[in-house]
Amino acid sequence: MTTRLETFSFLPPLDRRDVRLQIEHILAEGWLPIVEYGTDPTQFLWSWWKLPLMEATVEQVVEEIDACAHAHPDAYVRLVGWDAAGGQRPRIAFVVRRPR
Repeated sequence: MTTRLETFSFLPPLDRRDVRLQIEHILAEGWLPIVEYGTDPTQFLWSWWKLPLMEATVEQVVEEIDACAHAHPDAYVRLVGWDAAGGQRPRIAFVVRRPR
C-alpha cells in the first residue's frame, strides 16, 4: 500500500519529466527550491539536504535531488517550492523519491 503524503500522491507516480515540469513551475513563480529528506514521511519537519537553491536551474535542482537520494537511499526525498517574497511559506511540496 502506498502512503498518501500530498495531493500528488493520489496520482500515478511522477516520472522524471513530470518532476522537471514541476521544477520549471517553481522557478517560473520565483520560489526557492528546497530539497528535503526524512525516513518518516508523517513527521512535520524534514531535514534539509542543503540550503535553498537560489538562482538554480532545473538541471541543478535535479542533480541535487539525485545526490540526496543517493546519499540517503532509505529516506523519502521531497521538493519544496518556498515563497520567500510572498509570506515566507511553502507554496508546493511533494515527494520526488521514495526509499528503495
